[in-house]
Amino acid sequence: MKNNMIRAASALLLTFAASLLSSCATTKSTVSTARNLSSVYVTNTNTIKVLSPEYMDAEIDCVYVFSADFGEQNLSTLAYLYSDSEGMEMLLLSDFGIEIGHLNYDGKSVDLALPVKAPIKGEYIVADLQNIFYPEQCLAENYASAGLTFKSTTLEDGSVIRTVSKKDRTVEKITMKLDEDGNPESVVLENLLRGYTYRLTLADE
Repeated sequence: MKNNMIRAASALLLTFAASLLSSCATTKSTVSTARNLSSVYVTNTNTIKVLSPEYMDAEIDCVYVFSADFGEQNLSTLAYLYSDSEGMEMLLLSDFGIEIGHLNYDGKSVDLALPVKAPIKGEYIVADLQNIFYPEQCLAENYASAGLTFKSTTLEDGSVIRTVSKKDRTVEKITMKLDEDGNPESVVLENLLRGYTYRLTLADE
């Protein structure tokens, strides 16, 4: 009787272990990432790699009024943003149209130059821009592999809320209003953990 109970308990334990391993395996990401670039610490312990450009399923070719608050550092400028399945480029422009900074990402390298001293790497800005412009499915899979949740919700007025969270704690929140073509017309990105904010507003032509 005792041996039967032990065997039953062992079988139950093995079944539980197999189930646990199976559930963990489903969170393994199959999306392609830029593995040679630096990891992005979404939290102090959870990291991701930025996605390959191939997941950009549309083309963004817009000029935005771009402002950013990096703690005590502030930046406000025009930004020409181009993103497609081959890469991402953002040019920061003065009022006279002169380049004062840039971000270039081609899936293999990131080149960042800002007109202010900000404690942020290019990979972090690429990740934030991907959170805005890339499809929900590939982002969700990438974050799930790091133990995080990416969610996109469309509200009744057509605006979109995207969040990155760990359990019940929101790490990053993005609020977007879209134009008639489905491009983000205005964006507010708040990184609640790191304490920085981006704002993008389509510039008047």
